[in-house]
Amino acid sequence: MNNRPTDFRRDFFRDQHILVGKLLEFNNGLCKVEWGKDENGESRISDRIPIIFPYGFSAWPEAIGCNVVVACINGSREAMIALALMSNKWLDRSKKNGEVEVGTVEGDRIIFKNGNKVHLFSKQEITIEAPNVKVKSNEVIIDADKVSVLSGTIELGKKVFKKLVNEGFLKHIHDVTVDTNTGKGTASPVLNTDGCVTETVGAE
Repeated sequence: MNNRPTDFRRDFFRDQHILVGKLLEFNNGLCKVEWGKDENGESRISDRIPIIFPYGFSAWPEAIGCNVVVACINGSREAMIALALMSNKWLDRSKKNGEVEVGTVEGDRIIFKNGNKVHLFSKQEITIEAPNVKVKSNEVIIDADKVSVLSGTIELGKKVFKKLVNEGFLKHIHDVTVDTNTGKGTASPVLNTDGCVTETVGAE
């Protein structure tokens, strides 16, 4: 089998249409790149090279340890575009073919694994912020030392609500009676929820 590059690839690298250099700085979408040394031992540096990210993606790479792949338009180093960044830090050999990982230099990441599994990992915090959040699943497991629910009102399904009340985890009240003389109300606890149509627990 002939593994030699095609004439197109050979001509591209021979004419220096594609270069690989060391990223020195990254600021506001522009790269500063070192191409090695010239005949006098001076660093060859190009500045303010724009970088292209895939649609919908953005990144702010750290310069240390990154290589950058740059396309030279018409072979000119006066007109260059950065196409990709490479770093051995992201070379995780434990991943299998077909898997995808998006992450930060601190180790937070999203991993799309084979077998239709998605892993979210953070060393500190994961925040979901939206007017409405829906989770649809056959089973939800929460394994935490502490769970805090700060909602003013919690709505439960009929079966869950009945089970929590009947087992004493919730106190469900109805029929508030107001004394006309004192103006104070007395609520009657309902321990049997068979005839109850309300599955709402209000916070005091």
